[in-house]
Amino acid sequence: MPVTPSDFFDIAIDFNKSSDEIQLRNSVSRAYYAGYLHAISRVKAAGISLVTSPSGMHEKLIHTLNSNGCGALNGGMTPPQQCELAGILKLAKQLRTKSDYHLDDTVTQDDKDAVLDAANEIIKRLP
Repeated sequence: MPVTPSDFFDIAIDFNKSSDEIQLRNSVSRAYYAGYLHAISRVKAAGISLVTSPSGMHEKLIHTLNSNGCGALNGGMTPPQQCELAGILKLAKQLRTKSDYHLDDTVTQDDKDAVLDAANEIIKRLP
């Protein structure tokens, strides 16, 4: 069944009061993907090509934003706006990486809150 970026965000919010670390990890990951998928869908809709650097799609999006390649977003996005968006996305990605791959590190409610805030901010900045 197809899903939307907001479906990921909704599932992240479901665990809002959980103290179980696996649920926190799941929420961090789902919230990140809500923001990332929302951003990449807006980039594709605007006909923007990502940089061709030898990195994954997530890094390509961040690098394209940092190099002022997404100026067509929202009818005109300034370089500082793009850099801010890249920073928000990068922070969320770092926390998602911690959550998904650094199993010896503790994922906290603060980590979850930071990624939820980041996803909300990405969605707000790219209506």
